[in-house]
Amino acid sequence: MNNNFDVIIIGAGLSGIALAIELISRTDKSLLIIEKKVKLKKDKNWCFWSEPKNYFSNLFDNKWDQIVVKAKGEQLIKKGGNLAYLRISSKKFYDEGLRIINKSKKARLILGQQIDSINELNDKVKVVSKDRIFYCKTLFNSVPNRISRNRLKQHFFGIEVKSKKPIFDKNRIILMDFQGKKNTVHFFYLLPYTEYKALVETTYFSSSLCSVLTYKKDIRDYLKKNFPNQDLKICFCEKGILPMYSSTIVHSNKVVPIGMSNNWLKISTGYGFQKAFINSRQIVDCILKKKNIYLEKKLVGNILDQIFCEFLLKYPNDSEEFFFKFFSGLKLKTIINFLTEKYSFIDVIRVLLTLPKKKLILTSISMLWKKKYHVS
Repeated sequence: MNNNFDVIIIGAGLSGIALAIELISRTDKSLLIIEKKVKLKKDKNWCFWSEPKNYFSNLFDNKWDQIVVKAKGEQLIKKGGNLAYLRISSKKFYDEGLRIINKSKKARLILGQQIDSINELNDKVKVVSKDRIFYCKTLFNSVPNRISRNRLKQHFFGIEVKSKKPIFDKNRIILMDFQGKKNTVHFFYLLPYTEYKALVETTYFSSSLCSVLTYKKDIRDYLKKNFPNQDLKICFCEKGILPMYSSTIVHSNKVVPIGMSNNWLKISTGYGFQKAFINSRQIVDCILKKKNIYLEKKLVGNILDQIFCEFLLKYPNDSEEFFFKFFSGLKLKTIINFLTEKYSFIDVIRVLLTLPKKKLILTSISMLWKKKYHVS
């Protein structure tokens, strides 16, 4: 086997496969993807808005054009019109990624390889795994940074349940159903695949995690309350922990972090599916133009995200009112523009006008003070 490649990608997850698809379709670079898992199988679901378009926009498993937000004892229903909320299972995503990689004569995927070391040499990068050594001109590393114990995180646990009776409204998702817990942000998320099957997820925004037993009890109580006396079968479980803060990025021209390690997630929501394709396109643009790899930064959106996360950390008991004002005061198009970073100056103004001004100002001052004195 040839151990020399133009590009090596470590990790065959979202960012790794998105970048591989872009490289295969637009360049003639030789490519190796190294993945530590022995098999790529269903381990999660990804959701994203129908705009902006990406490679998987027409390969979705489910599509909804209505979202529901429940907060402060009220229910909001937002209709998307031409916009839709899409879901794709990781199995379909992996299968399509593998199909593209296997079809290419210039790309190869190796499973079951744990990376031991990465070393930059004068003109190439040396990658050492358990029993092999590889070399490349450019390496993209999707291994995420360790998530801080003391900082704000989005953590969730979800189960897919199947009912013998048609109990779910398959036309709309429950994006957020707040539970009114003190001193923490806690809500449920419900995706109805059909009238008989749905993903039910308990989600927290907090610095401390919960036990698996707590997550399971949350879901059990929620289902008992909202779907009483139903015989529900558990089909699948998923869980995750996402940072709600930006990491410091250090990279060279030869070793570049991608995915969570390069802040590809929107910290205020955890959305990263579309960003993986947008950033992969920009990376390949730089490669084709023979420029140093550079990704565009959304400065205003990043600042607003940081203020939002600081607000949740300081005022968790105000989170329901915050989200209620956000969703009730804006059109869904404006909300999606903000969430997908396709916002205009007018969109930013509209967002700011809907939110609690005094506490946002105090939050901004607190955030600036922390930055000045390097308080995490």
